[in-house]
Amino acid sequence: MILSAFKELAQSKIVSIMKQTYGKTVIPLPVVGHFLNYVGNSIVFYLYQLFSNQEQKCKIFYPMHRAVNIQLMANGDSLVKVE
Repeated sequence: MILSAFKELAQSKIVSIMKQTYGKTVIPLPVVGHFLNYVGNSIVFYLYQLFSNQEQKCKIFYPMHRAVNIQLMANGDSLVKVE
């Protein structure tokens, strides 16, 4: 089962290219880093959409903050640690 935040990610062009290019071989670290950056951006965009649909608008991240850790909890909530 794919969580709604990752449905689009699982069907993205970067995932299909990685599957076609590397198959079951080891993917180079720079490609993994690029993919994880894409995953992070997808999560932030999902959270932005989630919070922007609520009556009370709130910012997810503030300027000059860096996400250190993002955890998806069992109940569907996201726990984000920033510095």
